[in-house]
Formats: sequence, C-alpha cells, structure tokens
Amino acid sequence: MDAMKSAGLCSGHTSSSADYDEVISDTISDASRAVNQGQDTTGFKISRKEVVLARPISTSRSAIDINNAVKRAHHKLPCIGYCPTKTREEKMMVSITYGLRVNCNKEDTVVDDVIMKKLNILKEICSQHARVFSSGHLNCSFKLAVTCPGCEYEGVVNTGDQDSTFSVPLQGLLQRWYESASVSAYRDVRDQEIKFDPEVREAREISATQFSLEPKLLQLIESCWKESFAADYPVCAKPYKIHVYGPGGHFKMHRDTPQNELLGTFLLGLGDTTGGHHLRVVDKDLNATLGSWCAFYPDVPHSVTTIECGYFAILALKIFRTGNPDVSEPKTQPEVFTTVHDITTGMKVPFGILLERKYCLGTTELGGMDALVLACARAQPNVRVYLLPVVVRYCAKWSIRTAQEPFENEFDARVYPFTEADIDFALGRTQVIGRSWLKGAREVPFYSADFDSSVVKWSQECREMDKHYGKKGEAWREDSVYFSYAMLVLHC
Repeated sequence: MDAMKSAGLCSGHTSSSADYDEVISDTISDASRAVNQGQDTTGFKISRKEVVLARPISTSRSAIDINNAVKRAHHKLPCIGYCPTKTREEKMMVSITYGLRVNCNKEDTVVDDVIMKKLNILKEICSQHARVFSSGHLNCSFKLAVTCPGCEYEGVVNTGDQDSTFSVPLQGLLQRWYESASVSAYRDVRDQEIKFDPEVREAREISATQFSLEPKLLQLIESCWKESFAADYPVCAKPYKIHVYGPGGHFKMHRDTPQNELLGTFLLGLGDTTGGHHLRVVDKDLNATLGSWCAFYPDVPHSVTTIECGYFAILALKIFRTGNPDVSEPKTQPEVFTTVHDITTGMKVPFGILLERKYCLGTTELGGMDALVLACARAQPNVRVYLLPVVVRYCAKWSIRTAQEPFENEFDARVYPFTEADIDFALGRTQVIGRSWLKGAREVPFYSADFDSSVVKWSQECREMDKHYGKKGEAWREDSVYFSYAMLVLHC
C-alpha cells in the first residue's frame, strides 16, 4: 500500500493526503504479497501456509474502488475494535499544547501504560535490528549506452576513477541529459492520475528502454542488496530510469509504491556537480557522485532537496524477489527472538497490532520485525491469528474552558476490517458479509509501537467548532481516516 504525504492542519480545511509517487506503473490496488522483506538481523520468514488470511484483495480492484470503500467504511462496516495508541497520543498532545488535564479512565490508563512499555521495547528492538536503508560506494566499471535523443552516450564508466569517469566532460554530459531528457511526472495515487507539477517535482528522466547496462553490473547490484539486507532468497535487479536533476530541481518527500515481489529501490550515482548532498533518505543526506549508492525499502521516505547550481544523475533500479527464502532456521538473534516472544505472549487476548511496515493490499507474507511478531503470536496456545487490512477512523473534539468550567473532550479511534468481502459490502455489491472468522472480534484493542509509521493517512479534517462550544479558537473538531495492515489475535 502506498504511503501518502500527510496534509497540514488548518482551520476549516479538508484535504486528501496526496503522496507523490515515483513509481508510475502501479496503483494502490495492486494485490501483491508482502514487499518489505529481508530485514537485517530480523530476517525471520514465514511461509504462505503459516499465515491465516482473510481473503486477500483481488488484483481486479481499482484505486477508485479502494478509495470509495475507505470513505464508506465507518458508515457501512461493523467496528471490530479501537486504537488506544492513537487516542493516548492525541490526549497527550492536547494536554501539553493547552496545559489542561484531559479526562482519562484510570483503569484503562494503567493497562495502556503496561502495553506501551512493551511496545516501546519492541520499537527499540526494531530500530536496532531492522535495517530499512543502506548506502556505500560501488567500485566497478561497466558499459553504458544511452539512446535517448539528445542524450546519446556510449562508453565504459569507471566508478573507481573520479577523474576519468566518462569519455566526455561530466558537467557537459549531465547538462545535455537534463536539457534533452523527458520531464519527470509523479503519480497521485489517490486521484489515479499522472501529474506534472514543478511545485512537487522538477526533474528529468531517461526511461529504461532508452539505455542499456552490462549484466555484470546488475549481478553486482544484486549481490550488494543481498549483503546489505541479509537477504536469504534470490533477487533480481531491473533497470528503471536515469533520474537527472539540475538548477531548481527537487522532489518532495515521498515513498515508492509497493508492487508484486518488489523489495525496494537501488540508486547508483552517475555524477554530481552540485557540490552538495541533495538526496535525502530518512534523515541522511547523500550525494550522487559516481559510484555512490543507496538502497531502501518502498515505504522509506526519500526526497531531493532544491538544487542551487550544477547537475546530478542517478541510475535507479528496482529490486525484486525471485524465489523463496530458506525458512529452515530464523536469522533472528536468539535474545531478540526471546524478547519479542515474551512481549507478544504476555498480551491479553484478544488484541491487535498495527504492523510496523507498510504493505500493499493482498499481503500474504511479512518481513523483518513484523514477521517475527507474527510468528511469536502464532506460538501462543489456543489462539487464532489473522493478517488483514484495516481502516482506522479517528474522531475528536476538544474545547478550552476557563478554570471554572469543565474541559470537555471526546477522543475515539475505531477500527474496521477492510477485507475483500468488506470492500464489496461497502460498495453495495453484496448484501451479506461472511464473518465466521471474525467471531469474537468486538472491542478489540489495536496497539501500535509507532502509530504514524504504521498507517497511511488517507484523509484529514480539522476545524473550529461553532459558538455553542466556545469562543473562536477555543473549540476544535478533527475527523481523520487511516489505512494500515494489522495482526489480529483471537481466542480459538
């Protein structure tokens, strides 16, 4: 599932989050398997047969169907639980911002404190042992042939020799590429449209059909990926594009669209005359000098900051999984496995966990810490474990009063299933939902170690309320919708 850029809050403003997607060829309806696999030391994998699925989303689903179903979820679908993590975070925010005490149920607060301590430990383990980004320098030489009109080049590129990288001056070559290549677009996945907007992206590109590489370079990149992410399965590197940026060039923060078997993106620098570090991945700034590389998973945020002068070019490749992992033994360090096992088995059933990574619809396999958490949950006796997409609707209203008046507040985050059957029902294409597998799923708490990282913000509205609730700027209402993948643990 594509991760969308969060829209800013402002009075009376309603917006749909429009993330800017570098991958043009895929939509959020791509019903693929898990795409975020092969974490660093938490590469524990589970086979398809070990995951109890709630009917994966069909590949025939359109982005319009998904969008309409999400909008109708809280009206049409039965609620299966709530997200105390979200309401807890929002109550703390309001309390800190306005310096007022927010009413809380003492018993629930104690329970939440215990759970959150466990989830914070889980979050710390994930940050230490789950690699989602890697970078370095690739020393090699390879043949590059570019046939794009105006960008023609053919020769051997030596990444180990910065003084004689190309057979022509680098500045002139990059400038010629920038002036002759096609203007880059981005996909607004929510609107299912390819857009050209220099406010979002200002760049040029050479498509994979307009250049060729030696197989040995692809093999080297495949090996580099497997080594960087401890991948225990075969991978395939496929050329995607050559991205070229020049003066004024930039690309707002975005994430790539998950695809069937897509593991991530590999970027190889082809030359950089900007004198800066304009490629930002997570919180690290990188340049595109020849041979420099970075690789990351599809849900990792990345951007290009505005270039003042000069040019840079990056060869982009998509890394796909081409085979099954070796699941005979988990790669997870024993102490990590034990800690995660203790956390999950100590949680009161029923419960749900919003997954740490973002997945596309139709996921059947998880990777990294999510796979480990799922495996540990399944190790509990007398439980049923489900993997399913969910919609979280957060509604709140809060008002500021004088010291003599009460502080009124309502915070609620409800969770709705978003399976194949639920989508059909929300769209009015069926009158009955088969819910035998959801027996017992009522008021289930869905926790998250990091809510913002676990969800896609689908839409958001925050506005002042009418005078009945207070003076201007004293009463607010928020209504937001999020999409996520969740693990649901129920009694047998």
